[in-house]
Amino acid sequence: GQEDMDTLIFNDGRVVERYSAPMKSGDSVTGRVWSFRDVTERNRAEERLRQADLEREKARSAEAVAQLIQGLAHEIRDPLFAINVNAAVIEKETSVVPDAAKHIAFVMKHVGRLDALMRDLLELGRQPLAGETAKCLLRDVAHAAVLAAEAQAPEAAGRIFVEAPERPFIIRALPDRLKRALVHLILNALWNSPANGRVRVRAGQAGGLAFVEVGDEGPGISLEIRDRLFEPFVITHMGRRSLGLALAKHYVTAMGGTLEAANNDPPPGATFTVRLPLP
Repeated sequence: GQEDMDTLIFNDGRVVERYSAPMKSGDSVTGRVWSFRDVTERNRAEERLRQADLEREKARSAEAVAQLIQGLAHEIRDPLFAINVNAAVIEKETSVVPDAAKHIAFVMKHVGRLDALMRDLLELGRQPLAGETAKCLLRDVAHAAVLAAEAQAPEAAGRIFVEAPERPFIIRALPDRLKRALVHLILNALWNSPANGRVRVRAGQAGGLAFVEVGDEGPGISLEIRDRLFEPFVITHMGRRSLGLALAKHYVTAMGGTLEAANNDPPPGATFTVRLPLP
């Protein structure tokens, strides 16, 4: 006779296959024979294999994208360098002609912008090497990031307020990249705050993790970009398109940390939170 099978799923997560087959005496069916097989572990093992395959595929895709970014950036930076050098020579030779100098300065300004973009792309495509992490004081990294942000945005002077524990504590990180990540977050907070808005940088530890919060007083994160906030070149409500938040996420993730953002409650503003494992 024909064997039937169905699957039983229990509240505790166990999965059991139930088989039944007719029991005959001569040509007559006198009953059915039942058998059961617990396939919970088999299914879990198969799911783990599927997840491992997906992770490998994601890693291959990420590596391919990183190689593409690295190659593209290198290819573009070489002619940019040549243009910059030659434009500098022309600027020197034509400095007595005001209009020519103005146009050359315009070219060099935009070459500089493209060169900065290429540097960011190279960073986005670079994976840190094993052994690059080092012990450092989180408070020192946070203060260094504030100074670097103020150097890039002079209008930030007097608007950034840092709160850190009086007793410093050590983290294991990529100090330079953590500083760069915080600089991007601080600049983003400045750009999204009103002209006299305050930016708050708070460092500490909680729940076995180190954290740095960067809060602003802007309008918050809109629903339109919430899910794409850390993607490259997402346009914010201020109309800015950059790699800053994508780079910050890249740097923090490379250190085994997380970067999350949420609107302040109560408003206004949003807070970006970096969490890193303690050594």
